[in-house]
Amino acid sequence: MEGFTFWRGYLNTIKIASPEDVKSVLIAMGEYVLDDQEPELDGTAAIIFEAFRANLDKSKKRATAGKTGGEKANASKTKQTKSNASKRKQTEANEKNREAIITNNKKQKTNNKEQTTNNGGYGGMPSAPGTALEVFAEFAGENADLMSALRGFAEMRQKIKKPLTPRAAQMIVNGLTKITADPGEQAAILDQSTVHGWQTVYPLHKDEPKKAKNGPTMEAVTPRPSNAWMDDIDPETGLPWVNDG
Repeated sequence: MEGFTFWRGYLNTIKIASPEDVKSVLIAMGEYVLDDQEPELDGTAAIIFEAFRANLDKSKKRATAGKTGGEKANASKTKQTKSNASKRKQTEANEKNREAIITNNKKQKTNNKEQTTNNGGYGGMPSAPGTALEVFAEFAGENADLMSALRGFAEMRQKIKKPLTPRAAQMIVNGLTKITADPGEQAAILDQSTVHGWQTVYPLHKDEPKKAKNGPTMEAVTPRPSNAWMDDIDPETGLPWVNDG
Protein backbone atom coordinates (compact mmCIF):
# COMPACT_ATOMS: atom_id res chain seq x y z
CA MET A 1 0.00 0.00 0.00
CA GLU A 2 1.44 3.36 -1.07
CA GLY A 3 -1.08 5.89 0.22
CA PHE A 4 -4.36 6.61 1.99
CA THR A 5 -7.04 9.32 2.13
CA PHE A 6 -6.42 12.22 4.52
CA TRP A 7 -9.91 13.40 5.52
CA ARG A 8 -10.80 16.97 6.51
CA GLY A 9 -11.90 15.64 9.89
CA TYR A 10 -8.29 14.67 10.59
CA LEU A 11 -7.12 18.22 9.86
CA ASN A 12 -9.84 19.87 11.96
CA THR A 13 -8.89 17.68 14.94
CA ILE A 14 -5.09 17.99 14.85
CA LYS A 15 -5.28 21.80 14.44
CA ILE A 16 -5.98 22.13 18.15
CA ALA A 17 -3.16 19.81 19.24
CA SER A 18 0.40 20.79 20.13
CA PRO A 19 3.11 20.49 17.41
CA GLU A 20 4.64 17.51 19.23
CA ASP A 21 1.31 15.66 19.36
CA VAL A 22 0.60 16.46 15.69
CA LYS A 23 3.95 15.01 14.66
CA SER A 24 3.42 11.86 16.72
CA VAL A 25 -0.09 11.32 15.35
CA LEU A 26 0.90 11.80 11.68
CA ILE A 27 3.80 9.37 11.99
CA ALA A 28 1.57 6.86 13.76
CA MET A 29 -1.12 7.16 11.04
CA GLY A 30 1.42 6.50 8.30
CA GLU A 31 2.98 3.52 10.04
CA TYR A 32 -0.42 2.06 10.93
CA VAL A 33 -1.91 2.26 7.44
CA LEU A 34 1.16 1.80 5.24
CA ASP A 35 3.25 -0.59 7.37
CA ASP A 36 0.49 -2.23 9.44
CA GLN A 37 2.34 -1.17 12.60
CA GLU A 38 0.41 -0.62 15.83
CA PRO A 39 1.37 2.77 17.35
CA GLU A 40 2.62 3.31 20.88
CA LEU A 41 1.14 6.64 21.96
CA ASP A 42 -0.09 8.23 25.15
CA GLY A 43 -1.89 11.36 26.34
CA THR A 44 -3.47 13.66 23.76
CA ALA A 45 -1.75 11.93 20.82
CA ALA A 46 -3.37 8.60 21.79
CA ILE A 47 -6.81 10.22 22.07
CA ILE A 48 -6.48 11.74 18.60
CA PHE A 49 -5.26 8.50 17.00
CA GLU A 50 -8.11 6.46 18.46
CA ALA A 51 -10.56 9.00 17.01
CA PHE A 52 -9.03 8.33 13.58
CA ARG A 53 -8.65 4.56 13.86
CA ALA A 54 -12.02 3.57 12.35
CA ASN A 55 -11.47 5.63 9.19
CA LEU A 56 -7.87 4.43 8.92
CA ASP A 57 -9.11 0.84 9.08
CA LYS A 58 -11.50 1.60 6.23
CA SER A 59 -8.61 2.98 4.19
CA LYS A 60 -6.66 -0.22 4.79
CA LYS A 61 -9.64 -2.36 3.75
CA ARG A 62 -10.20 -0.34 0.57
CA ALA A 63 -6.56 -0.67 -0.35
CA THR A 64 -6.66 -4.45 0.21
CA ALA A 65 -9.84 -4.77 -1.81
CA GLY A 66 -8.29 -2.73 -4.62
CA LYS A 67 -5.41 -5.18 -4.93
CA THR A 68 -7.79 -8.13 -5.36
CA GLY A 69 -10.04 -6.52 -7.93
CA GLY A 70 -11.76 -3.77 -6.00
CA GLU A 71 -15.01 -3.63 -4.13
CA LYS A 72 -18.33 -4.41 -5.77
CA ALA A 73 -19.56 -1.56 -7.97
CA ASN A 74 -23.19 -1.38 -6.87
CA ALA A 75 -23.74 -1.42 -3.11
CA SER A 76 -27.30 -1.94 -1.91
CA LYS A 77 -29.37 0.87 -0.42
CA THR A 78 -29.25 -0.85 2.97
CA LYS A 79 -25.46 -0.93 2.95
CA GLN A 80 -25.33 2.72 1.96
CA THR A 81 -27.64 3.63 4.81
CA LYS A 82 -25.44 1.72 7.25
CA SER A 83 -22.38 3.43 5.84
CA ASN A 84 -23.95 6.86 6.32
CA ALA A 85 -24.92 5.97 9.88
CA SER A 86 -21.38 4.81 10.53
CA LYS A 87 -19.99 8.09 9.22
CA ARG A 88 -22.35 10.04 11.45
CA LYS A 89 -21.22 8.04 14.46
CA GLN A 90 -17.59 8.59 13.51
CA THR A 91 -18.21 12.33 13.18
CA GLU A 92 -19.85 12.42 16.60
CA ALA A 93 -16.95 10.46 18.06
CA ASN A 94 -14.45 12.86 16.46
CA GLU A 95 -16.33 15.84 17.91
CA LYS A 96 -16.38 14.31 21.40
CA ASN A 97 -12.67 13.58 21.20
CA ARG A 98 -12.04 17.10 19.92
CA GLU A 99 -13.87 18.53 22.94
CA ALA A 100 -11.86 16.23 25.20
CA ILE A 101 -8.61 17.49 23.65
CA ILE A 102 -9.68 21.14 24.08
CA THR A 103 -10.55 20.51 27.72
CA ASN A 104 -7.27 18.70 28.28
CA ASN A 105 -5.30 21.55 26.67
CA LYS A 106 -7.11 24.15 28.81
CA LYS A 107 -6.29 22.20 31.95
CA GLN A 108 -2.67 21.96 30.89
CA LYS A 109 -2.46 25.71 30.22
CA THR A 110 -4.02 26.43 33.61
CA ASN A 111 -1.57 24.09 35.33
CA ASN A 112 1.37 25.70 33.51
CA LYS A 113 0.16 29.18 34.47
CA GLU A 114 -0.25 28.19 38.11
CA GLN A 115 3.19 26.59 38.09
CA THR A 116 4.75 29.73 36.61
CA THR A 117 3.03 31.89 39.23
CA ASN A 118 4.13 29.63 42.07
CA ASN A 119 7.70 29.76 40.82
CA GLY A 120 7.62 33.57 40.72
CA GLY A 121 7.60 33.69 36.90
CA TYR A 122 10.07 32.26 34.40
CA GLY A 123 13.61 32.04 35.68
CA GLY A 124 12.50 33.23 39.12
CA MET A 125 11.48 36.63 37.73
CA PRO A 126 7.98 38.12 38.34
CA SER A 127 5.52 37.31 35.58
CA ALA A 128 5.00 40.19 33.12
CA PRO A 129 1.49 41.54 32.38
CA GLY A 130 -0.16 39.74 29.49
CA THR A 131 -1.72 42.67 27.57
CA ALA A 132 -0.92 46.28 26.75
CA LEU A 133 -3.74 47.51 29.01
CA GLU A 134 -2.41 45.43 31.88
CA VAL A 135 0.99 47.08 31.41
CA PHE A 136 -0.70 50.50 31.45
CA ALA A 137 -2.83 49.62 34.49
CA GLU A 138 0.23 48.53 36.43
CA PHE A 139 1.97 51.81 35.52
CA ALA A 140 -1.00 54.07 36.32
CA GLY A 141 -1.82 52.43 39.64
CA GLU A 142 -4.75 54.30 41.26
CA ASN A 143 -4.34 57.44 39.12
CA ALA A 144 -7.63 57.48 37.19
CA ASP A 145 -6.68 60.45 34.98
CA LEU A 146 -3.44 58.85 33.87
CA MET A 147 -5.17 55.53 33.22
CA SER A 148 -7.84 57.31 31.14
CA ALA A 149 -5.13 58.95 29.02
CA LEU A 150 -3.32 55.61 28.60
CA ARG A 151 -6.53 53.88 27.56
CA GLY A 152 -7.31 56.65 25.05
CA PHE A 153 -3.84 56.31 23.55
CA ALA A 154 -4.27 52.53 23.23
CA GLU A 155 -7.67 53.00 21.54
CA MET A 156 -6.13 55.48 19.09
CA ARG A 157 -3.39 52.99 18.20
CA GLN A 158 -6.06 50.34 17.63
CA LYS A 159 -8.06 52.72 15.42
CA ILE A 160 -5.08 53.49 13.16
CA LYS A 161 -4.44 49.73 12.89
CA LYS A 162 -1.22 49.88 14.92
CA PRO A 163 -2.31 47.98 18.04
CA LEU A 164 0.06 47.89 20.98
CA THR A 165 1.83 44.71 22.02
CA PRO A 166 2.69 44.35 25.72
CA ARG A 167 6.34 45.10 24.91
CA ALA A 168 5.42 48.20 22.88
CA ALA A 169 3.22 49.40 25.76
CA GLN A 170 6.15 48.98 28.14
CA MET A 171 8.32 51.05 25.79
CA ILE A 172 5.69 53.81 25.83
CA VAL A 173 5.74 53.72 29.62
CA ASN A 174 9.54 53.89 29.59
CA GLY A 175 9.40 56.87 27.23
CA LEU A 176 6.95 58.72 29.48
CA THR A 177 9.12 58.07 32.52
CA LYS A 178 12.20 59.44 30.75
CA ILE A 179 10.35 62.61 29.71
CA THR A 180 8.79 63.40 33.10
CA ALA A 181 7.94 61.85 36.46
CA ASP A 182 4.81 64.02 36.87
CA PRO A 183 1.63 61.93 36.29
CA GLY A 184 -0.33 65.01 35.23
CA GLU A 185 2.23 65.90 32.56
CA GLN A 186 2.40 62.26 31.48
CA ALA A 187 -1.37 62.29 30.92
CA ALA A 188 -1.08 65.51 28.90
CA ILE A 189 1.69 64.00 26.77
CA LEU A 190 -0.47 60.97 26.05
CA ASP A 191 -3.45 63.18 25.12
CA GLN A 192 -1.18 65.18 22.81
CA SER A 193 -0.17 62.00 20.95
CA THR A 194 -3.77 60.76 20.86
CA VAL A 195 -5.07 64.00 19.35
CA HIS A 196 -2.37 64.06 16.67
CA GLY A 197 -2.54 60.32 15.94
CA TRP A 198 1.13 59.83 16.84
CA GLN A 199 2.32 56.28 17.46
CA THR A 200 4.55 57.26 20.38
CA VAL A 201 5.07 60.05 22.93
CA TYR A 202 6.97 63.36 22.86
CA PRO A 203 7.63 66.17 25.33
CA LEU A 204 4.87 68.76 25.32
CA HIS A 205 4.64 71.47 22.64
CA LYS A 206 8.19 72.69 22.05
CA ASP A 207 9.49 69.24 21.18
CA GLU A 208 6.64 68.14 18.92
CA PRO A 209 7.78 66.43 15.70
CA LYS A 210 9.54 68.75 13.27
CA LYS A 211 8.42 69.19 9.68
CA ALA A 212 10.64 68.29 6.74
CA LYS A 213 11.18 70.93 4.11
CA ASN A 214 9.43 69.05 1.34
CA GLY A 215 7.62 66.20 2.94
CA PRO A 216 5.29 64.97 5.67
CA THR A 217 5.75 65.52 9.39
CA MET A 218 8.77 63.71 10.84
CA GLU A 219 7.93 61.75 13.98
CA ALA A 220 11.40 61.95 15.56
CA VAL A 221 14.84 63.41 15.21
CA THR A 222 16.73 60.16 15.74
CA PRO A 223 17.75 58.38 12.49
CA ARG A 224 16.35 54.89 12.24
CA PRO A 225 18.98 52.18 11.57
CA SER A 226 18.19 49.70 8.84
CA ASN A 227 18.20 46.76 11.28
CA ALA A 228 15.91 48.33 13.91
CA TRP A 229 13.81 45.63 15.55
CA MET A 230 11.54 47.80 17.68
CA ASP A 231 8.41 49.18 16.02
CA ASP A 232 8.76 52.95 16.29
CA ILE A 233 10.78 53.21 19.56
CA ASP A 234 14.51 53.80 20.08
CA PRO A 235 15.28 51.79 23.26
CA GLU A 236 18.18 54.15 24.07
CA THR A 237 16.13 57.36 24.12
CA GLY A 238 12.53 56.20 24.39
CA LEU A 239 11.76 58.23 21.23
CA PRO A 240 10.57 56.84 17.88
CA TRP A 241 12.88 56.01 14.99
CA VAL A 242 12.81 57.87 11.69
CA ASN A 243 13.79 56.10 8.47
CA ASP A 244 16.69 58.16 7.17
CA GLY A 245 16.88 56.20 3.86
